Amino acid sequence: MFLSVNLYFIYFEELFLNINKFKFIYIFLNKKWFFDIIYYFFIVKIIFYLGYNIFFKLIDRGFIELVGPLGLVRKIYNKSIIVMI
Repeated sequence: MFLSVNLYFIYFEELFLNINKFKFIYIFLNKKWFFDIIYYFFIVKIIFYLGYNIFFKLIDRGFIELVGPLGLVRKIYNKSIIVMI
């Protein structure tokens, strides 16, 4: 904080005189420009879709359950039917 205050008071005139060079950047960044909506529709929505429909439904509920607990129960059930006959 001490350094920033000193730099501000030392270079105040240089910064104030060069403000026109950075005015366009300031105006551009000051407005919202709806970047959050753009990246939501083109990036976040796609990631949510892939995460739920592919990774959760297909891999987690599909492959892992067939190989894991559900597959084990089905195999035991099928073997128990064969043993009972």
